[in-house]
Amino acid sequence: GHLEVNQMLQCLLAPASLSTVKQMKKLAFGSATGQGVTSIAAVIAIATNLLDDALILQSYMFIANHTSMADIMLMLVSVKNPFVFVGKKELAKIPLFGFFYKRTCILVDRSSEKSRKAVFLRAQKRLKQGLSICIFPEGGVPEEHIILDDFKDGAFRLAVNHQIPIVPMTFADNKKRFSYTFFSGGPGKMRVKIHHFLNTKDLTTKDTKTINEQSRSVIYNQLQKYNT
Repeated sequence: GHLEVNQMLQCLLAPASLSTVKQMKKLAFGSATGQGVTSIAAVIAIATNLLDDALILQSYMFIANHTSMADIMLMLVSVKNPFVFVGKKELAKIPLFGFFYKRTCILVDRSSEKSRKAVFLRAQKRLKQGLSICIFPEGGVPEEHIILDDFKDGAFRLAVNHQIPIVPMTFADNKKRFSYTFFSGGPGKMRVKIHHFLNTKDLTTKDTKTINEQSRSVIYNQLQKYNT
């Protein structure tokens, strides 16, 4: 569908807003289900334990393991809540993928303290607009032999500071379908486990490492189940 491609480009070129994010999510869903833009891997997204509709209006911190360029699209398909990503600015340099990436992300230069501080201000603005935040807390794609890398503290510090619940998500098959190695992968299902949210109410920055480790354990244990 040329129409769907044009609609996606119009959304990506528009200033980020609640309506823009909602429209992008609609188009992303069509892409993954074959109802819109043709899916590269002809995948079927299967999400379990979706958030109740009554909770959609609340802001959350969504986190997931990071293994594929399809992670962002699958997140858009799986989560009903409008949200924006916080991600490394280096990924914006990847051809084609980078164009879409930087239109849906709050970009951060991890080598710049000024950039890291600016992320908190921009994220706060998005939260006030009613959006949620998504971060892949591994900070990058781990080497092949690593099931799940250590999590950086940024996502959890942000969630604690703004007292928003953390929603761990486990992606089981993305690396097999569309990895960062070009021309790899193939058709098949892409399973997503949306876990029960972890409350940050009354937590302080001193609790950042604890909630970090708790969130990582949830995702790691689910990956172990998928691999058995």
